[in-house]
Amino acid sequence: MMARKYDGSEIIGEVLADTPEAQDVFAAYGLSCSTCALNGIDSINEGAKLHGMEDQEVKLMLEDLGSLSGEKPRKPVNMTEAARVALLLHKAEMDVEDAGLYIDGKNPETIFLDFTEAPPAGCTVTFCDGLQFFLTSSAQVFLRSHSIDFEESETGGAFVFPLL
Repeated sequence: MMARKYDGSEIIGEVLADTPEAQDVFAAYGLSCSTCALNGIDSINEGAKLHGMEDQEVKLMLEDLGSLSGEKPRKPVNMTEAARVALLLHKAEMDVEDAGLYIDGKNPETIFLDFTEAPPAGCTVTFCDGLQFFLTSSAQVFLRSHSIDFEESETGGAFVFPLL
């Protein structure tokens, strides 16, 4: 299947009718387009703006839609097994069974991680590898090109964010 180029002017409902797996891409960006009553009249750009998506996020989503070729869309959060285990252990130690991991930041030096019971306002809620995430728009953009890893050291351990 040849990749299609989307410019955002396409009607969401028509994209979903032509490419049902597009709902997975929309969901990865926090949009529930397949159940929205406006999907038959809103363009991708209109729907994204109504949900407060920034231009960079929309561009990435359009690229992901264009890359659909029977394969699954990229994960919203890429992490190593070491990071997943460290997060699950930390969550258990904090005794916050129903909490999600709040992530904010634009670069490895300013990224912020914390478990919280409810998503802060404006966050996208997503699930990946058995964990719930609350992602700010800047964190979503950052995590499109970085993964989460955990490195052990003599003084403990730390989360790091290498490029994909």
